[in-house]
Amino acid sequence: MTLAGLKEHMTEQHKVLDEIHTEGIDECIVENASRELVIKLRFMQEEYSTVGFRKLVSAIDITREYNLDKMKSYFMSVASHELRTPLSSICGFSELLLECPDSFTADEQKQMMLSIHSQSNVLASIVSQLLDVSRIESGEPMQSDMQVRKLDLAHFLEGVVSCLPSAEREAREINLDVIDSCAVLGDEGFLTRVFSNLLSNACKYSSIDSVVSVRVSSVRKGGRSMGLVEVIDQGIGMSPGEVAKAFEKFYRADASGKIKGMGLGLHIVKELVQAMGGSIEMSSQKHIGTTVRVYLPDGKGEL
Repeated sequence: MTLAGLKEHMTEQHKVLDEIHTEGIDECIVENASRELVIKLRFMQEEYSTVGFRKLVSAIDITREYNLDKMKSYFMSVASHELRTPLSSICGFSELLLECPDSFTADEQKQMMLSIHSQSNVLASIVSQLLDVSRIESGEPMQSDMQVRKLDLAHFLEGVVSCLPSAEREAREINLDVIDSCAVLGDEGFLTRVFSNLLSNACKYSSIDSVVSVRVSSVRKGGRSMGLVEVIDQGIGMSPGEVAKAFEKFYRADASGKIKGMGLGLHIVKELVQAMGGSIEMSSQKHIGTTVRVYLPDGKGEL
């Protein structure tokens, strides 16, 4: 069999992702039918003896490298888009205020400055997420920044809800249901980031005028007393396969790209919750909604 025939035989059952041709070497990258394995096939012909040549085929598993490369490309694309939007607003409004401030009324100037402030917070949030992911990837323990103390969970969540962006808070009804009065042990900054992210997601993925419920209770899990917070939305929901990937870096449930985000929030939330000795779970149904459950160490009798 010729090398061309051998190559055709080995690739006919797989999707060919890329082909490389150099002198004396023919390479192709293929993906198996289940899309779980990416292989680089190299076909070569070399002189074997004075009587002829031999054909060599090597197969190299490059799944990890291929997926990392795809992730880098995706990250650069998403990061560029997410950074460009707030930067455009900040640069545009600040330029107008600097060049012709007298052309605008005091109210118009105030609205411009509010927009600059809001978009600056968006940028700060993106940078914070990137720094968090960098720390997680480097293996630096999140606990090094923790200041654990006892917090009344219901009172704390009231403050988080009140600090949500007005566009999210006012367009949807957010109900806080306290089944059990509960104190937990945690870092206030970590918890703020956890529940701000979860509530923001619940609002973003839900339609206007829908209801987002926050339920607080005390439960036993793994033989321990835990505080439980359930964030329940009536949004687009996810399939079981999407739920399984929800906490992965850069994963987005919204494939259309209409909902802003880099797909880092839930990944960071999981790391923060685990750093505080808690755990997080998710259940969802397509077109019905999603429930995220956060378990945190109970603070009764502690500190």
